[in-house]
Amino acid sequence: LVMPLVQPLDGDVDGVPGGLLQAMAMGVPVICTSVGGMMEVVEDGVTGRVVGPRDPAALADAIEASLLSERESTIQMADEARKRTLDTFSIHSHAEELLCFWRSALEKQQGTC
Repeated sequence: LVMPLVQPLDGDVDGVPGGLLQAMAMGVPVICTSVGGMMEVVEDGVTGRVVGPRDPAALADAIEASLLSERESTIQMADEARKRTLDTFSIHSHAEELLCFWRSALEKQQGTC
């Protein structure tokens, strides 16, 4: 998946694109630009490739490397992205975080009464 987003002049940028998370969760190699919330999800060289916005030469180099010259590392990054996405962004991990939050809130409330 290639997601070359740019930041608009008004600075309004979405968080993490759902399509990016879905691709990563399916083990699809990703290439994105360093815009918005994508940097929270894609770690360059670990879970995908990140290039600067408005840099078509760097984007082309990343695509070429992913498809041709660095195919093995691309597969490893896609595997790591899948693991990290499922561990961090799955419904189960979010439910666990929410459960911990509410348990902590209840413990604090019971301790102050």
